[in-house]
Amino acid sequence: MASAVDLEGFFDDALKVFEEAAARSAKSNIAWEMNELTGGRIAGQWHGQWHYIYEIALDAGVKLVYGSDAHTPDAIGTHRFVDSLLSKLPKGCLGRPEEVIKK
Repeated sequence: MASAVDLEGFFDDALKVFEEAAARSAKSNIAWEMNELTGGRIAGQWHGQWHYIYEIALDAGVKLVYGSDAHTPDAIGTHRFVDSLLSKLPKGCLGRPEEVIKK
Protein backbone atom coordinates (compact mmCIF):
# COMPACT_ATOMS: atom_id res chain seq x y z
CA MET A 1 0.00 0.00 0.00
CA ALA A 2 2.79 2.41 0.86
CA SER A 3 3.87 2.73 -2.75
CA ALA A 4 0.42 2.47 -4.32
CA VAL A 5 -1.61 5.21 -2.62
CA ASP A 6 -1.45 8.98 -2.97
CA LEU A 7 -0.91 9.55 0.74
CA GLU A 8 -0.90 13.32 0.32
CA GLY A 9 -4.55 13.36 -0.67
CA PHE A 10 -5.87 10.17 0.89
CA PHE A 11 -4.07 9.45 4.19
CA ASP A 12 -7.25 9.79 6.28
CA ASP A 13 -9.12 7.55 3.84
CA ALA A 14 -6.30 5.01 4.01
CA LEU A 15 -6.57 4.96 7.82
CA LYS A 16 -10.27 4.09 7.49
CA VAL A 17 -9.38 1.21 5.17
CA PHE A 18 -6.83 0.04 7.74
CA GLU A 19 -9.51 0.13 10.46
CA GLU A 20 -11.64 -2.30 8.45
CA ALA A 21 -8.63 -4.45 7.58
CA ALA A 22 -7.57 -4.52 11.24
CA ALA A 23 -11.01 -5.66 12.39
CA ARG A 24 -11.01 -8.47 9.84
CA SER A 25 -7.41 -9.42 10.62
CA ALA A 26 -8.09 -9.62 14.35
CA LYS A 27 -11.19 -11.74 13.77
CA SER A 28 -9.18 -14.14 11.57
CA ASN A 29 -6.06 -14.15 13.79
CA ILE A 30 -3.89 -12.59 11.07
CA ALA A 31 -0.78 -10.77 12.30
CA TRP A 32 0.58 -7.63 10.65
CA GLU A 33 4.26 -7.32 9.82
CA MET A 34 6.30 -4.23 10.55
CA ASN A 35 9.26 -4.11 8.19
CA GLU A 36 12.09 -1.95 7.02
CA LEU A 37 11.11 -2.08 3.34
CA THR A 38 8.03 0.08 3.98
CA GLY A 39 10.24 2.87 5.28
CA GLY A 40 12.04 2.98 1.97
CA ARG A 41 8.83 3.12 -0.03
CA ILE A 42 7.10 6.02 1.66
CA ALA A 43 8.20 9.64 1.52
CA GLY A 44 10.07 10.84 4.59
CA GLN A 45 7.23 13.17 5.55
CA TRP A 46 5.05 10.11 6.29
CA HIS A 47 7.58 8.30 8.48
CA GLY A 48 6.42 10.23 11.54
CA GLN A 49 2.77 9.31 10.95
CA TRP A 50 3.06 5.67 9.87
CA HIS A 51 2.73 4.46 13.47
CA TYR A 52 -0.98 5.38 13.36
CA ILE A 53 -1.56 2.35 11.15
CA TYR A 54 -0.11 0.05 13.78
CA GLU A 55 -2.02 1.81 16.58
CA ILE A 56 -5.20 0.98 14.65
CA ALA A 57 -4.08 -2.64 14.42
CA LEU A 58 -3.28 -2.89 18.12
CA ASP A 59 -6.59 -1.26 19.09
CA ALA A 60 -8.41 -3.91 17.04
CA GLY A 61 -6.46 -6.74 18.69
CA VAL A 62 -4.11 -7.52 15.80
CA LYS A 63 -0.75 -9.03 16.74
CA LEU A 64 2.30 -7.27 15.30
CA VAL A 65 5.44 -9.06 14.16
CA TYR A 66 8.80 -7.80 12.92
CA GLY A 67 10.25 -8.86 9.59
CA SER A 68 13.28 -7.30 7.92
CA ASP A 69 11.96 -7.94 4.39
CA ALA A 70 15.61 -7.68 3.32
CA HIS A 71 16.15 -8.02 -0.40
CA THR A 72 19.93 -7.82 -0.24
CA PRO A 73 22.43 -9.31 2.23
CA ASP A 74 23.53 -5.88 3.48
CA ALA A 75 19.91 -5.02 4.37
CA ILE A 76 19.62 -7.95 6.79
CA GLY A 77 19.38 -6.65 10.33
CA THR A 78 18.47 -3.10 9.33
CA HIS A 79 15.71 -1.84 11.58
CA ARG A 80 15.89 1.96 11.92
CA PHE A 81 12.41 2.57 10.49
CA VAL A 82 10.84 -0.17 12.62
CA ASP A 83 12.64 1.16 15.70
CA SER A 84 11.18 4.61 15.03
CA LEU A 85 7.69 3.07 14.78
CA LEU A 86 8.16 1.02 17.95
CA SER A 87 9.27 4.12 19.87
CA LYS A 88 5.76 5.54 19.31
CA LEU A 89 3.87 2.35 20.20
CA PRO A 90 3.30 0.68 23.59
CA LYS A 91 6.26 -1.26 24.98
CA GLY A 92 6.01 -4.96 24.30
CA CYS A 93 3.56 -4.54 21.42
CA LEU A 94 5.32 -7.07 19.18
CA GLY A 95 3.74 -10.50 19.35
CA ARG A 96 5.78 -13.53 20.36
CA PRO A 97 5.72 -16.52 17.99
CA GLU A 98 3.55 -18.57 20.34
CA GLU A 99 0.99 -15.75 20.39
CA VAL A 100 0.92 -15.36 16.63
CA ILE A 101 0.98 -18.94 15.39
CA LYS A 102 -2.34 -20.64 15.87
CA LYS A 103 -1.91 -24.33 16.57
